[in-house]
Amino acid sequence: DKPKFLKMAALDHKDSKFKAAVTGYKYVAPPLSLFEKLFLDSFWNAVAQFYPSWLAPNLITVVGFLFVIAATACAYIFAPTLDGSLKPEHYYFIALCIFLYQTLDGTDGKQARRTKSGSALGEIMDHGFDALSATLIPLAASNALGLGIESFWLWVCIAMTQMCFFFSNLSMLHRGQQKILLFDVMEVQWATILILVVTGMKGSSFWNDTKLPVPSFLHSLKFDGMGAFAQDDIIDFTSGFISLKTLILGGIVIGCFLNYLQLCLECLTTYLVDKSKQPAHVRSKVTGTGLFSLLKQYLLIHFYVILLLVSFKAICALVTEDRRRYAALRTFGWIVTCAFGDLMNRILLMRIGHVPLPKIPQNIVLMMFFTFACKEDLALKGKLEQQIFGLYWYYPVAFLIAMNHLSFFMESINHVAIVLGRNVFKIKTE
Repeated sequence: DKPKFLKMAALDHKDSKFKAAVTGYKYVAPPLSLFEKLFLDSFWNAVAQFYPSWLAPNLITVVGFLFVIAATACAYIFAPTLDGSLKPEHYYFIALCIFLYQTLDGTDGKQARRTKSGSALGEIMDHGFDALSATLIPLAASNALGLGIESFWLWVCIAMTQMCFFFSNLSMLHRGQQKILLFDVMEVQWATILILVVTGMKGSSFWNDTKLPVPSFLHSLKFDGMGAFAQDDIIDFTSGFISLKTLILGGIVIGCFLNYLQLCLECLTTYLVDKSKQPAHVRSKVTGTGLFSLLKQYLLIHFYVILLLVSFKAICALVTEDRRRYAALRTFGWIVTCAFGDLMNRILLMRIGHVPLPKIPQNIVLMMFFTFACKEDLALKGKLEQQIFGLYWYYPVAFLIAMNHLSFFMESINHVAIVLGRNVFKIKTE
């Protein structure tokens, strides 16, 4: 029997509250970001016209995610340490995969509206796969800057991307409509595509070798994490110059942080106005809404991010053999992907089906186990790995987290599909 803090309300498509929430759910389209206003929305509308009427939007969503998997596999296979050693064609391939993912992600909703097949089921599928992509795309694209899988800044970028995605989706729960900023995920994806294409032409060293002068008042600054940063992670202005690589990293981190603050405030301001001005679902005290619930959600995502960064540092410090450490970090990329995806699925189901969150999702507990187990890496190498056919011990942990996420994701889709009387990959005809 699971401890109380791990328990989550069981999914049951026969439950009257769950059925009422799912059947009554209405999606409110968010405002468009800058690039969507300029050209993406028109482009996606044009692409969607070529889709046959029998093509299910959820199938488009899945195919789009397969391109993200392909990009990540390319990065992991041909540059296992993500050090920028890919060939030009690999960078072009990853850029193409991101473009195709974005196009399919932008047109699945267009197809749903064309075929009048939009539903809560499509939103769980769409946002569920987007949550996984929020981690995998930075991992795949990091080769362009030659960061390396041991770079602190890579994992900071992943953490900040996940936080922005989390709060953007949380804004739907508390505001009733997703908050999309002028410079949002679509703009970041296009910047990523551009960087990958330039890297294919110039090589990953281009970004580090190209220096720009910095103002003289910054010449005394040096950020080394109070001695905790590895040499390649130190940001040093004392030479009077800064690399394009550092400038891009700074832009990503600062931009994500500013977006994170704005999204946090957007959720919070819902509860700082007079109750009569709050959204109807908030006044009705729908599951997950309310200031106290919001604060708990804030604590949960910040605890997760701290755990992510602590786990990364634990791997670097405690797994002493290079080959094992690189394998552990690659595995950790999948662990973080599935743990965050699982957290977001639970947020989605809370919003769509009014299913309460557990106090601590199971995959976060498994991440904590992974962190503590790194301290015993050598002991586990000698004992546990003999029992699992010589495999690194962190592979079973990653497999367990992935299966836990996949089972809950599939269960959610199945129950919502049953309530709506829909086939996941077929358009319902009247």
